[in-house]
Amino acid sequence: MKRLTISEQTKKRCKIAPTKSYLAMELQDILPDKIPLLFGIKNINFSLYLRLPEYIIEYIKPGEYNVEDNKLLIDLIKASKKDNRAYISIKRNDYDSFQLLIDLSRNEKLKKLLNLENIDPMIAKTYDIICRTSQAIFSEGLTPEVMENAEIAITNVINNITQNQKAMITLNNIILMDPSLYDHSASVSIISSIIASKLLFKGKSSPAAVREAARCGLFHDAGKMMIPPEILNKPGKLTPEEFEKVKKHPEFGKTELANSDLPPIVSIVAYQHHERFRGGGYPLGLYGRYEDNKEMGIHIFSRICMIADVYSALLSKRSYKDSIPQQTSLGIMLNEMKDHFDPQLLKIFVELITESLSDNSEGAINYKTFLKQQLASIDMDLDAAI
Repeated sequence: MKRLTISEQTKKRCKIAPTKSYLAMELQDILPDKIPLLFGIKNINFSLYLRLPEYIIEYIKPGEYNVEDNKLLIDLIKASKKDNRAYISIKRNDYDSFQLLIDLSRNEKLKKLLNLENIDPMIAKTYDIICRTSQAIFSEGLTPEVMENAEIAITNVINNITQNQKAMITLNNIILMDPSLYDHSASVSIISSIIASKLLFKGKSSPAAVREAARCGLFHDAGKMMIPPEILNKPGKLTPEEFEKVKKHPEFGKTELANSDLPPIVSIVAYQHHERFRGGGYPLGLYGRYEDNKEMGIHIFSRICMIADVYSALLSKRSYKDSIPQQTSLGIMLNEMKDHFDPQLLKIFVELITESLSDNSEGAINYKTFLKQQLASIDMDLDAAI
């Protein structure tokens, strides 16, 4: 990884302070992925900083940003990605102003998406509601207000998404068309509820279970609230030591959620969502189905969440990776990662993707052929499943 050097132009244009100055105590790091939501905002009335181990650069001053070309914001993002020691920061007392601009930007972007033919308006609006709820969980914690809004958001998902055949394709299109609107836990919640609703259709679930799956998906990463922001927000590859800290989030989630008013299953899924169907996951190395083995098996809601979690992560653009197209993402899951998932649930998930492809374009037809081949392969795996 390259180390940033301050150019003479930056030295002349920007205020630079040592990291040990009082300013460092006032800063709060923010995800580079959120910065593109500021593109097009006419007036940014707070400073954006680039924080490095040796110094802090006031890279964009209030009123300095040029809305026409986004150059300063783009340069700021590039700088944070060049050096894994670099973080984009704002002053803590400017966070509310920053969040207000982010919300305004989301609203404008959503309006544009609603005018596109391949975006279902109701699904897009519902996705936005649960995205905001997910972000509140991480910024405000498990407060009574956040928990109440979470239940409202989940009700919106149940009413507007789970029975809509366009849900999966619309969600995919939103994530791929505008990565800045993406929220991981919101996406996992929606996908988990859709898989659970398919089980309901097959007579293996109940309406209450669909809500439970949505709730588990929304809170599955709650343990990441306990991970230091500088590790979670790191744009580059994690060191082995940092990754070990991140791997603690299932245990943190289990403890945090067990002490809340949420049903016990939510804590269980937070604890188990990085296990693998054929073993080798963490933190306990569980395997197979809980229905078959109460001691070492993985709960069905956890097995559902595992599929939603991986698919959503592969599909999305993150600070440390580019987005992966839907077919490629599925190919990775169905080949390199197939031992991670319950083949029965994986088959249901692939069927959901197939059903969402309603057009008859050449690309859709080829994709359906690919999916049918994968379904045949899964059927063979089912015979050998645990």
